[in-house]
Amino acid sequence: MNGAKSTAQSALSILYLQIVYMMITVIIPLLLLILLLGIWLVPLTLNEQLLFYFVAEILYAWESTVVLLLAFVAAVAQISQLGQFVVETATGSLCGALEEPLQQYFPDPIDAKCFDAQASLLSGSIPLFLAVFLVEISLDCHFRHDPCRPQ
Repeated sequence: MNGAKSTAQSALSILYLQIVYMMITVIIPLLLLILLLGIWLVPLTLNEQLLFYFVAEILYAWESTVVLLLAFVAAVAQISQLGQFVVETATGSLCGALEEPLQQYFPDPIDAKCFDAQASLLSGSIPLFLAVFLVEISLDCHFRHDPCRPQ
């Protein structure tokens, strides 16, 4: 089995993905909120309002805070299964050979695993959920139900 090779190309690919991830989950949502505050609070001409609204619509299409939140929930729900799959694929029958002796010490089959990982969302994640929910509700209200929006 060949492992992944560390090359400049793979490092650049990882860096590119990190930049894109930061853009769509942090930078674009912040830019969108700043732009909307500008639209709401700064006196603008009609052409400026239309331009800012057009840019805000584009940013709204690219902001992915909900995707980030769903990725967190999916990761917490599936990390154990994914980790076991990766370890069993990488080790082959070695993991199965280790589970038999483990069952002598851990009679419960849930505990007699070659590898396991558990994750949970702590109470500190509640503000994240609330913030994403409030941002999405306000953006949806602004872009979909605003009677003053350009037609």
